[in-house]
Amino acid sequence: MQPSVRKSAHTWLLATVPVIMLAMFVVPYTLLRTVDTWYGSALFWTLATLAVIAVNVAVSAGWSQDEAAAEPEGQLPGQGDEH
Repeated sequence: MQPSVRKSAHTWLLATVPVIMLAMFVVPYTLLRTVDTWYGSALFWTLATLAVIAVNVAVSAGWSQDEAAAEPEGQLPGQGDEH
């Protein structure tokens, strides 16, 4: 995958994290309001947490020590390409 395509895909994946976090607050008080047991919200929170973990794994799966070693000292990957 080309770096620009990978970066764009990672951006969209990471953008889902705040949406999931917002849903973790909103859904239990709206859609699950009529569920009288505690495990309705707990199950939703568990699944949402697993979704965030999956997004983080997908984003960081392409990272490697080789990419970090190729960058000059003190620069993050992608910095310094503007020259």
